[in-house]
Amino acid sequence: MSNADIADQRNLEDVETALTSETDVDIGYLRPVFEEVEIMLPDHVQHRFSEVQSFHEAVIRNRRHYREDELRETRERLQERKEKRRVLGTEQQEILKQLSEGGALESLEILHRAVAAKEAELAALSQRIEALEDLEATTQDIKQARADLVQKMSRDLVERRQQEAEVSTLFLEYVRRLYGSERSAYLTFVATETGLRITPVIDHDASSGIGRMKIFCFDLAMAVVAHRYGRAPDFLVHDGYLYDGVDARQVAHALDLGAEVARDENMQYIVTMTPTMWPRPLHMDSTPTATPLNLG
Repeated sequence: MSNADIADQRNLEDVETALTSETDVDIGYLRPVFEEVEIMLPDHVQHRFSEVQSFHEAVIRNRRHYREDELRETRERLQERKEKRRVLGTEQQEILKQLSEGGALESLEILHRAVAAKEAELAALSQRIEALEDLEATTQDIKQARADLVQKMSRDLVERRQQEAEVSTLFLEYVRRLYGSERSAYLTFVATETGLRITPVIDHDASSGIGRMKIFCFDLAMAVVAHRYGRAPDFLVHDGYLYDGVDARQVAHALDLGAEVARDENMQYIVTMTPTMWPRPLHMDSTPTATPLNLG
């Protein structure tokens, strides 16, 4: 039932109630009053009373006629809408019947299911868009945090310029102790988004042996400076794999250098090697002065 039907139905009930309960106002009590004062009132007053009584009766009739007309019109509206719904319902049933007989109804149901599937897909895509927006915001926060970290590391490098210079100086010294005073070597310190990047460089370090000795010199220089400033333990440990592929003479020189630096800095330099990896003397000056310790 529509809102218009509900409103008309209530109006219909109100009008019917008013028609059945309406009663004429009794004005008979006024006539004895006029009779008692007849001597005092002229004839035209009596005439006016009759006119008032006629007017009152006319008002009552007109009001009843108005309510009866309103009642009739309301019933007609209700009946008209009822008939329209009946006709519309019949037409809809006929259309559904024709659609069903022609296979269109089944096609319509398929379309409805397809629309429902697309709506579900749209909802999923909307959720993915929201997740991507959140991820983008998080990515921006991460980028900002990384940029802040780079700035902090850059400031820290400036504040630690002295330690940086000491490490670079020691690295160059150790490289030249192994390869001669003509060899050029240096360290680069760069603050990046992923952290502090320190790159050791030795001129003409294409061979794997020189590359491994570059790591040895870098580790030794970093360990010494860190120990001097109380930021590292008093020992450095290397696995024998670091010396794999290195010329035996260079191995002996590296072990001698490690032992010498450890004594000067009051540290220990420890290397784990198998007996076959220990360098054999090619000449007297190639025998390492480091002390081997057999753990077997």
